[in-house]
Amino acid sequence: MGMKYKIYFGVTLSFISLHGFSADKIDSSSAISSKVTHAGECVELFNNSVPDKYQTLLIQSFNYKGDLVKKPFLQLEKGAKTCTTFSKNGYYQLNYYDENKNLFQTYIAVLPIVSFSNENMGVVTHFGNLKKNSDPDIIFPMIKAAGISWIRDELYWQDIEKEKGTFTFPKKYDDYISSSNKDGIKALIVLNYGNRNYGGTQSIKNSIPPFLSYVENVVKRYGKFVNHWEVWNEPKPSLFGTASWEGYAKFLEQVYLKIKELQSDSVVIACGGGGAGGGPGGDCVKNIIKYKGAHIFDAFSIHPYLTKSPEIGYSSFNSPFKNFGGYVNADTVSRLLTSFDKNNLAKNGTKFPVYITEIGWPSSSKKSLNTDKLQASYAVRFYLLIKKYDIYPVVFWYDFRNDGTQAENQEHNFGLVRNDYSPKMSYVALATFNNVLAGYHWDKEIVNKNNVVINQYSRGKSIIQVGWTLDDEEHMANISSDTKKIIDWQGNELDINDSSWFLSPLPSYRKIR
Repeated sequence: MGMKYKIYFGVTLSFISLHGFSADKIDSSSAISSKVTHAGECVELFNNSVPDKYQTLLIQSFNYKGDLVKKPFLQLEKGAKTCTTFSKNGYYQLNYYDENKNLFQTYIAVLPIVSFSNENMGVVTHFGNLKKNSDPDIIFPMIKAAGISWIRDELYWQDIEKEKGTFTFPKKYDDYISSSNKDGIKALIVLNYGNRNYGGTQSIKNSIPPFLSYVENVVKRYGKFVNHWEVWNEPKPSLFGTASWEGYAKFLEQVYLKIKELQSDSVVIACGGGGAGGGPGGDCVKNIIKYKGAHIFDAFSIHPYLTKSPEIGYSSFNSPFKNFGGYVNADTVSRLLTSFDKNNLAKNGTKFPVYITEIGWPSSSKKSLNTDKLQASYAVRFYLLIKKYDIYPVVFWYDFRNDGTQAENQEHNFGLVRNDYSPKMSYVALATFNNVLAGYHWDKEIVNKNNVVINQYSRGKSIIQVGWTLDDEEHMANISSDTKKIIDWQGNELDINDSSWFLSPLPSYRKIR
């Protein structure tokens, strides 16, 4: 997966792990699995005491703007009990000092008890990549606790057919598919990549019959758990033997027919984020229809990565977006694809669903000024903006867990949690978004000027307004209302005076009724 430029859980997770320590010093996996709490419950930190080698444990909170509060939430000296009750939801920084005053940090997420899952939100996981050693016993509870309903993952052909003609499924594949089903998390599976027995990925055009055998074996084995299948990840026409999309269209048709033969109610998703810039201009799907018609897929997918904020995006004047101001962003992508859907109907006369199977921003990289706070801001705002449009069944954040630990490598920093499973601000912010707005629909834009945006959302008779700023400044919005409280990005209620609503890049929520 590349980068281009219902929950009902009743608990909240606190995730503890220390940067800079090896596994024999701190067993982060056992610490994480034993830290399940929400506000008001006592969190046992490392077997009830600060380890002897640390003199001080300092816990700090973050404010509604996402800034670290200097005043400690709690300070524990060496040997003190560490069963700690958090009175508020939030994101907390743990600072450990050893005898030489060296500092090691980790983070805790204390989330609201989530009563709804967001059926429109998913995350990309990497269970299919056996080299990454992703742990389903850690990841799935974290996904559930955040109110996320879907995962997108893979089942590599190479790992299933290591010997020509013999299909052997890795136990880890069975385990993660089973765990997903057990935890009530739906899975969208990508069918992809080549097999060395048949020349590898570069020879896929010459190995379609054995690829179809792989598809058949996968669907037969996992079809009772999975019915959403994406045909390849970010395909390039040349892999399928043609300079245009004709080769991929022929390939897609054969895969589609094979899946439908085995699972008639399946959803077969075309494109897999292929096409210019991840396909938001629709070049992949338009060419599939051109070469083979609209009857060989049920939906299509895009990977509309944006280099700046979701509101601004990037310029692309010599493209289909020239009629939408020349910019690719959350709004223009949605408007263009809504227009496409009006003119291209599926074989049953309905509009094609558009799955965003990858979208994300890194929290750090070598060339940008991205931060945890900026990632959290962009993540929530993207999901807020696309609620205006009804063409996206599911939008998958890329990815759930950092791929590595190098701060300057942006490919290592797209996760909602770090590589050691400790949460980022974006994890907490999206969990709050799901807790507050799951099931709500976009109503109208109230304000969009002077770097201030306020939108209104509703669910039945309930109304919530959400506001944020487009710059890095705090702005005050004067909106008359009887409501004297807002909910910040951490899920905490804050009092406001009169109609004064202080907004920051991290969205906050105001319940009108």
